[in-house]
Amino acid sequence: MSTRAKQAAKQYQGATKAEWRASEAEMDTLMAAIKASEERVLAKIETSNSKIDVLSKELRSEMANLRADHTRALEAVELVNDSHETRIKNLEEEANAKDDEMKNLENKIQQFTQQIKQLETRSEDLESTQRRNNCRLVGVNANFGTERPVQALAKIIKEALELDHTPALDWAYRSGPQSTFQNFVIKFHDFQDKVDVLRKAAARRLGTQGKPQLRIYPDYTPTVRAKRAAFNEVRALLRDCPDVRYGISYPATLGITTREGGGEALNQ
Repeated sequence: MSTRAKQAAKQYQGATKAEWRASEAEMDTLMAAIKASEERVLAKIETSNSKIDVLSKELRSEMANLRADHTRALEAVELVNDSHETRIKNLEEEANAKDDEMKNLENKIQQFTQQIKQLETRSEDLESTQRRNNCRLVGVNANFGTERPVQALAKIIKEALELDHTPALDWAYRSGPQSTFQNFVIKFHDFQDKVDVLRKAAARRLGTQGKPQLRIYPDYTPTVRAKRAAFNEVRALLRDCPDVRYGISYPATLGITTREGGGEALNQ
């Protein structure tokens, strides 16, 4: 090798070593920077871990508080629910008791209603019995003078019906507003006298007392009169039917017969 070549080789080797040293220095600098960066990252990670630990503890604490609040709220709701269930149960028991009371009251009302009907029937029977000998006189000339109404009315009935004897009356009283022609309720002493008077009164029209015409009817109870009055409209229509006969039997049965022999009975 020539001297020039050797010198060139030495220069190249010197330059290479310098570059290598420079490269090593750069590498060391880079490694130091990487290490420093790594340390900063680790420090930040440590800081983050600490913050995460703190946040985790706070979150656990908040969750524990929430669970406690939720538990207390559920316990309160359960207490209220239990209270409501108890009240509902009590109300149901009271409602059942009231239902039983209502059923008992309904049974008692039915019993009382039956008893009232029985009493009404007995009362009606008693009143009918008391009125058994009574009659009503309609359209009586009440100018009796000094004569007692019982005696005057007995004479009027005898004369109007042309009886063989004067019927004995226990009492008589006015009915309705006072006027010249008055209505009276009378009581016969003998039931047979009442029957005979009604039979003869039905067979003739009484006109001896002037106007209006004297009429005699049985003295029915208000209940029976109301039932019989319900046939007034029908009776008014039947009056215009020449081939039909009708009559009311006690207490309130309208009997209708035709010339052909057909018949019908209507009850109230």
